[in-house]
Amino acid sequence: MKRTLVVIVAAAILAVLQMTRPDQPGSGSDCELVTAGVFRQPGNASTAVVLLLAGVVLFYSTQISRRRMGAGMAVAGTASAFAHTTLHPWALAADGVAAVIAIVLGVLALRGATIRPRLMIAAVILGSAAITLWVLSRSGRPLCDPDAMFTGHAGWHVLIALAAMVAAASLVDRTSPAEESSRSTLDAHHGPS
Repeated sequence: MKRTLVVIVAAAILAVLQMTRPDQPGSGSDCELVTAGVFRQPGNASTAVVLLLAGVVLFYSTQISRRRMGAGMAVAGTASAFAHTTLHPWALAADGVAAVIAIVLGVLALRGATIRPRLMIAAVILGSAAITLWVLSRSGRPLCDPDAMFTGHAGWHVLIALAAMVAAASLVDRTSPAEESSRSTLDAHHGPS
């Protein structure tokens, strides 16, 4: 029931954004040609879904830290998909807000978690590559090729999703929900130590 409601709300938001989008959006900075169809930037919109799907996978983890990271990715992926689909000013603004939310949830995911250093180093390297690609492939930048089948911005979406997945894999909750539950049960039977 909850999933159905989420899908209905998302579809309604997308419909409103599509119906109220400007006929001629302002010049973007994501270096993908804008189409007149339903998907204004189909490549960027489809790869934003990668962020959403990675977030959903992490959200169903038993690890609280991974769920936090997954929630941030799902929010960012959803907002980004709406933004690239419609290029509506509200969706573009929401995309920026969602990125901040994802960063905050990512930082919160670090709290209460032990970090596996090698995986986190790999995540930082992937994230750095993603950010570099994002900066260098914006409109007017050296790696911008609006005619490309796969733009640098689309690559940014995929790389940042991969970086977040690796970062999430590096996190292990200090106390897992199962351990917390068994500890609570043990304390109830034996009293405080």
